[in-house]
Amino acid sequence: MSVTPDLSLWQQDPEKAFAAFISSSRYLDFSRRQTSSVLESVNEGQRKISVRSAHIYQTMFSRLCRWLREHGIPLLQMSDEDLHRFLTQTTEKGQPVLKSAIQYRYLRMVENVFEYLARSPNPAKGVLSQTLTAGLRLKGKDANSVVLSSAQIQAFIAALPLSSAMPSVSRPHAGWKKRRDRAIQCMMLGAGLRVAEVIGLHRDEVAGELNPDGSLLIHIEPVDKHDTSYAHQTAVRPELVADVLNWIRERDMLPVGGDLLFPGTHGELLNKATVYLQVKKTFLRAGLNLPRMGGRTLRNTFALQELDQNTSIGAVREKLGLAENRSVLKYKERHRKNIRQTETRPDDAGTL
Repeated sequence: MSVTPDLSLWQQDPEKAFAAFISSSRYLDFSRRQTSSVLESVNEGQRKISVRSAHIYQTMFSRLCRWLREHGIPLLQMSDEDLHRFLTQTTEKGQPVLKSAIQYRYLRMVENVFEYLARSPNPAKGVLSQTLTAGLRLKGKDANSVVLSSAQIQAFIAALPLSSAMPSVSRPHAGWKKRRDRAIQCMMLGAGLRVAEVIGLHRDEVAGELNPDGSLLIHIEPVDKHDTSYAHQTAVRPELVADVLNWIRERDMLPVGGDLLFPGTHGELLNKATVYLQVKKTFLRAGLNLPRMGGRTLRNTFALQELDQNTSIGAVREKLGLAENRSVLKYKERHRKNIRQTETRPDDAGTL
């Protein structure tokens, strides 16, 4: 039989209310991490969190409450921005106050509390969404589903590689690798390509003309790609086409063998680690210290942008080169979360 939470106690003495909640079997009704290491058996077969784990969570919760009091924020009025600020505190030397594992435990703890209290929006879910992940290290599937908000996309684009070596008559292609790396990242963010697909892209797989909407059509073939790659079509988003076209023109004149669009020094296939390193450097230059700073995040972002523009599941599947529509459902679910978050925070309307 469920018991209605005493909201007045949570408002007046949240630490006392939490102590009662964490020590009861009710906590497990809302916990996603019901592992044997934190549970103990009690009378009538009930299970609850262990005394040791309850003490740890009480200590954590008290620390959060102290921070909220210092900032004049009532627990039940805490927003996702407030929680994010608490989790990403730094010392005077710029070091994180909370380690990544503790940040994650705080998120799950706060999520359970607000689920129990039936409070919406849930600040922990807001932090777990893509718009507030900068500076926060998450784990597992939460990290794998990171996408960039519109502001983060602009910051990433502004931080794309630029060559300090200017071409000249004697060195017409000076700095070409920086321009190659810039175009690679535009392809990944603007067309949703995997790393294996972009490094294996051949010159004839990119159309010579623009689509009516200003996007650039790409025909992906499995040759020189990952073993699981499928033939499919996608298109570079209009806002990123210029850098890709500039590179294509340079590539056509580049004295490097082979027909790979993004070759290594001697026309060879680039190493995936090289691409990952260059993408990570762009994230860091942009001030985006995310749980995932590679091609997956750029691909996720492209997928969510397409869904945000009401592109059908089948069309997104084709653009991502996925075998089945159900593979797009994870992006669709993330899209629904984005919509719900935007509806509860109108100042962030349009954020992706």
